[in-house]
Amino acid sequence: EESMQNSDLKRPGETVKMSCMTSDYSMTSYAIHWIRWETGNSFQSRFIMTEDVSSSTQYLQVNSLTAEDSAVYFCAR
Repeated sequence: EESMQNSDLKRPGETVKMSCMTSDYSMTSYAIHWIRWETGNSFQSRFIMTEDVSSSTQYLQVNSLTAEDSAVYFCAR
């Protein structure tokens, strides 16, 4: 089971870092995927995925936000 924590509303040009804490499995055994629920655009170099194995948390950071980055983001195993 995954749970995602929401960030505050951000403005274009700012950075957001989303977290996804996992339970019921080890992050070293499974890959975590981020899904952006929006059509037409794919992830770019402004999107950085990192993890903290000790807290079983995966992060997605989006730098230099644009209005086009507005979407629903999911994390999944």
